[in-house]
Amino acid sequence: MSDREPDPAHAMSRGDAWDDLQLERLDSGPRFDRWSDGVLIYAPVYKKEILLGYLWASEDGTAANFLNRDSVGAEGRNAKGAWVRRLLESKGRGLTSVQALEAWVGSTEDERAGHIPKGVSLERISGLSELRRLTDS
Repeated sequence: MSDREPDPAHAMSRGDAWDDLQLERLDSGPRFDRWSDGVLIYAPVYKKEILLGYLWASEDGTAANFLNRDSVGAEGRNAKGAWVRRLLESKGRGLTSVQALEAWVGSTEDERAGHIPKGVSLERISGLSELRRLTDS
């Protein structure tokens, strides 16, 4: 290898090789909105006996997300990732956010996501700020 040729093992030494690199954002498919200004329907999510947070859906069926409790640390953050993936799958199957929430009630416990207990009543709350207060308590 001459002094003029870039070292192929060193990414930053590729010089002109990066000139034609074009990054393209790929669409991940249909998804629910992650925020809502309106009334929410929600359910508690547990892993074993620990409350990880709340899965919520907007009453109009367009938004959904998982709000984890900070006090459970990494367990809550890991559960959020699993619930976001589940919500993406539900939206891809054509469900509204409320239908997706209802579909997960009584499911078997997942090692990351936890579960929404069988027979739990879905609750209504005025909005995300109120649900955050509930999550922090």
